[in-house]
Order: sequence, then C-alpha cells, then structure tokens
Amino acid sequence: HGPPPDVLARLSQLVRTTNIAGVRVIDPNGSIMFESRALWRWPSSASPVYAARLATGGPTTTVIHIDAPAPRVLGCVLVPVLRNGRVAGGLEVHLDLTGRADLLSRLETYGYLGIGGFLLLVFGAIFFTIRRHDRENRHLVSALQLAQNRDKLILDNAAGAILVHDNETILYANDAAVRLFGAENAEDLMRRGVRDIAHQDDFVDITQARRRALLTGSAAYLQGRQCRTLDGRGFPVDAAFVPIEWDGRTCLLEDIRDVSERQNASEALRESEATLRSFYNSLDMMMGIVELLDGDLLHISDNEASARFFHTTTNAMQLRTARELGVPAANVARTISYMVAAKEAGSPIHYQHEYQTDEGSRILSGAVAYIGQAASGRDRFSYVVRDVTKTLQVETELED
Repeated sequence: HGPPPDVLARLSQLVRTTNIAGVRVIDPNGSIMFESRALWRWPSSASPVYAARLATGGPTTTVIHIDAPAPRVLGCVLVPVLRNGRVAGGLEVHLDLTGRADLLSRLETYGYLGIGGFLLLVFGAIFFTIRRHDRENRHLVSALQLAQNRDKLILDNAAGAILVHDNETILYANDAAVRLFGAENAEDLMRRGVRDIAHQDDFVDITQARRRALLTGSAAYLQGRQCRTLDGRGFPVDAAFVPIEWDGRTCLLEDIRDVSERQNASEALRESEATLRSFYNSLDMMMGIVELLDGDLLHISDNEASARFFHTTTNAMQLRTARELGVPAANVARTISYMVAAKEAGSPIHYQHEYQTDEGSRILSGAVAYIGQAASGRDRFSYVVRDVTKTLQVETELED
C-alpha cells in the first residue's frame, strides 16, 4: 500500500516549496509506490539499486547523470523507513544539481585555463630567458674571439719575440720569435717543447721563473740569461713571463729580447772606459770634474795625479769638497772666479798661480772649462792642472 493521502500531500507541498526536484517512495523490493510528477520524465532505474541498499538501515547518497530528455545531474538521498524494526520501504529525495554541476564544470574549465595560462607564462619566461642568455653567450663568445684575434694581431706585429706555451709545449710564436730561434716558420717552432729553447746553463733559472709566474699569477722577469736557437747556438736574453688565458687554459706569454747587441755595446763601452781611465791616470797632469756648490768645489771625478797631489786616493776624493781636501779658501775662491769667467766666455780659461802646501809653495798652471749643468742643476766644470814649480826653477837657473 502507498502512503496515506495526507503524507502524499505533504510530500507534494515539499517538492513545490523547496529546491527538491522530486520525491519517490519505494517498497522493500524497489517497486515505486509514489513519485512526484517531475520525476515522471526521468528513468527510475536507480530505485531497484536503492532497494538493495535498504537493508543497511542508514541513509545512502549518490549522484545520477541523466542524458534524456535533457542532460541533468541529480543528487539522490535514500532514507529507509522502518516498521517494527524491519525495513518497510524507503524515501528517495532527488535534488537537481545540474546548475551546480555546470558551475563546477565552468570553474574546472577556468581552472584548467588558468593553470594552462600560468604554465604558458612560466615556460614563455623560461624560453625567453634561455634565448636571452644564449644571445648574450653568443655575443660574449664573439667578443672573446674578436679580442683574441685582436690580441694575436698585436702579438704578430710585436717587435720582440713572443711565445705562448703551457709550460711544456709552444702554442704560439710570432714572426720575431721565428727569426730569433732560427725556425723555418711558426709551425716549426710550435712543434717544439719549451726545453728546446732554454740553454742548459740557465735552464733551472728559467724553469723556476716560469713556475713562479704560474703559481703567483703575476709576472716574473729574468735578465742576462741564455737561450738557444734550434741549431744549438746560445745568445743572451732578457725575458718576461706573464700568465694569460689562452684557448681556455692558463698559459704563459714570454716576451724575449735578444740583448747580444746591448751586451756587446756594454762590453765595448767598458773597454773604452778602461782605455780612457788608463790614459786618464797615466798622465802626470792633474785632471778631473768638479761642480760649484755653495761657494765651494765638489769633486765628482779625479785622476790619480790629483789624488797624489792631495795625498789621498781617487775614491776618497769623490763627492768631497775642496775645503774638505784642505785647499786654502783663497785658492778655492780664485779657482771659482776662473770657472765663472770660462762659463761667461764660452771657452777655457788658462791660469797660473801660487799654491801653498805643507811642503812649501807650488806654482800651478792649468785651465778650466764649462761643460754644462749636472742632473742636480749645478754648473759642472773640467780642470787640467800641472805643477810647473820645478820647470820654472830650471828655467830660472838657465837664465842665470
């Protein structure tokens, strides 16, 4: 039997006044005993399913998707009805969730679109960042290659011999290095090791300088060491060892200068100076160079004849004043007057005067000449003096 008329009326009123889509009453077997008019359009296949769940004795909920006559989403709640402790039937309450489902679907769609847009922005930002870094890297590599090409061009045209090596193998050699070491071309020199160009007598010093430059990261220098050509001929060099980056590796750049001509010139100069010094000291005339210093004469260089006259040595006279050497003030003043006159005349001034010494009066005959200003800014003069005391005595005796 179905529900009483008053119960049916109350159920119909509940459907009309709430958002409930409809109600249905089933017996324990799932047969429909009552359903509201709105449910007539929808299938009742859920009721037999619910009948099997009545035995649980508790409410059961589910969601039903209906495709015809129009797509709908129903939320169904089954409430068992008990009589004398036994299940006498059930009340199905159907809620129309189509609007909420559509809202949830739209929200889900919007969510997917938002996530997709966010991911698109993220991947776009990553892509553009990678592109920018790639472009910057290409520009950096291009700049490095340009700089390296420019550096090689500078090294190619350097006047000195330039080598680049990794402390074992020569990686670069300019034309000056090819000529200096007697190679056929740069490739011929680059096949060699750095041991092949260092003279055995100075190999240890050169190797230590290279290691020191690599360890400290700063330049090292050597002077007067021996290198050798590829045919074994030794020659003196000055060398600088500078750590550089070459093709992504830490290497050494060596600037090598052949100083053979300089050493030959120095040796020739030393020989010339020795010859001049020998001539300078072999004369019996007093000779030297002095500077005017605050009303006195500062001795710069004097020969051995001058040193003997003052009873001292040439080294002891150097950078000492005439008064410190015991020259009387009157003689100093008189000699300075000759020097001032020589500077004004632009030619040597000759003189002869008497000079008092511990051994008695001496007659000195000499000449002074202005030779320019020293680095100190003081006037510099040369002098040549001869003791003519005995000569004058002989001449006097001959006249008598």
